[in-house]
Amino acid sequence: MKSVIIFGSQYGSSKQYAEMLAKSLHVEYFDFQEFNMSKKYDVLIYIGALYAGGVKGLSKTLKNYSTDNYNKLVIITVGIADPKDLKNAETIRNSIYKQLPKNLNKEIELFHVRGSLDYSKLNLQHKLMMKLVYQRARKVPTEKRDEETKALLATYNKKANFIDFNSLQFIIDRYMQIAKEVNI
Repeated sequence: MKSVIIFGSQYGSSKQYAEMLAKSLHVEYFDFQEFNMSKKYDVLIYIGALYAGGVKGLSKTLKNYSTDNYNKLVIITVGIADPKDLKNAETIRNSIYKQLPKNLNKEIELFHVRGSLDYSKLNLQHKLMMKLVYQRARKVPTEKRDEETKALLATYNKKANFIDFNSLQFIIDRYMQIAKEVNI
C-alpha cells in the first residue's frame, strides 16, 4: 500500500501545495472530485482550502471514503489567515472537527499553511462575503484591531499571496516519521 494526496481547491493555492507536496513525497495527487474511493492507502493526506468555516471537499471525501481504506489521516488547510496566530489555529481546528464524520476514530494530524487571494478572481458569492467581512473589520476601533484585522484591511480588494512552499518542510518531516510508524 502507499500514500495519496487529495486536494480541494477553489482558486488554486491548495492545488499548488498538493502538486509540490506530491513531488516532494513521490506520491500521486487527485482533486477530491476525481479521487477513486475504492483504493486503499496507508496515509491519506487531504489538502483543502478554507472557506466560510469549512475545508473544501473534506466532508464529502471523508463521508464517502471508508476509514478501513487508510491507516493515517493528515489534513492540511490552506487559507489567508495566519496559522501562527493561536486564535486562528484554534478556529481552524474547531471547524475541521465539526466537518469530520462521527464514525472517524483515527488519530488525525493537522497542519495549516497560507494561501493566496486575488479579489479580481473571486466569484460573486465570495466577493460579497469578503465585502461583509471587510465592512465589519472597518468598524473595529483602530486600537482594538488585531493583526488579522489589520491584514484584512491592508489587503482588501488586492492580490495577497502568502504561499510559502518552505512551510511544507515540517509536514514532509512529519510524513517521514509517519512512514516509519506505518512501515511504508
